[in-house]
Amino acid sequence: MISISDGDAAVFISLLSTSIKQMRGELAQLEAKSGDLDDEELQDSYELQECIEQYSQITANLRHDYEVAIANGVNLPDFASLTQA
Repeated sequence: MISISDGDAAVFISLLSTSIKQMRGELAQLEAKSGDLDDEELQDSYELQECIEQYSQITANLRHDYEVAIANGVNLPDFASLTQA
């Protein structure tokens, strides 16, 4: 895995969280159409689900390292503040 600074991790966590929320909104809009999805929209739905899963896993990995840094005394905002918008 690529090494990043704790401060950069805070930025990435915030950006990933925002992206996940946006993708979940897009996915909810697609799912609201129910059975009216065409092939392209169905593919978009699968791709959004995959991307959300990948971004969530990356965020979880960053969270672990981030919280270790906080426990070691690095002065950073708490994780929850980075994921709330």
